[in-house]
Amino acid sequence: MGDAYSDASRAYDREQMEALFIQNLTAYLRPDCSESEAESLLLWLKSVANNRSGSDCYRWDFGRFAWLYRDFSAGAVKLKQGDQETWARLLGAVDDIQFADLKKISPWADKVLLIVHYDHRDGRGDFKYALVRLIKENKSWTVGKKVLVVLPSDILEKIEPIDIA
Repeated sequence: MGDAYSDASRAYDREQMEALFIQNLTAYLRPDCSESEAESLLLWLKSVANNRSGSDCYRWDFGRFAWLYRDFSAGAVKLKQGDQETWARLLGAVDDIQFADLKKISPWADKVLLIVHYDHRDGRGDFKYALVRLIKENKSWTVGKKVLVVLPSDILEKIEPIDIA
């Protein structure tokens, strides 16, 4: 059991480590990353992942990257190979700035990406219901999923926003 200051400090430390982890993971995944740089980044990333997912009860990390820490070696290989499911999961876990940086090197660098919370009720209109129907028909997911929707890049040219306020 901890006090509020300890809990806040741990949360801050985790946020800082997550940001540094994603920054280094992004550098590792860049196509222009040299082999020697990739080796040292991978060693650092594995070290952090092992520490964050260790069996010591004080090292368990239930943060947004716990799924990646648990089996980082396999996750890193999948990301390097362009595995879409792993990339989607990573993009769904990061903040907006990290999302923009990672999207540039993702399998969908030239696509329009939209993250949809399948259980949220905000928004109205045909697009929302078309997405819900598509998700239900193609994946049969239960309510509560977070989904990455990949759209063709020319979709933006076809959108006509109209101010209704």
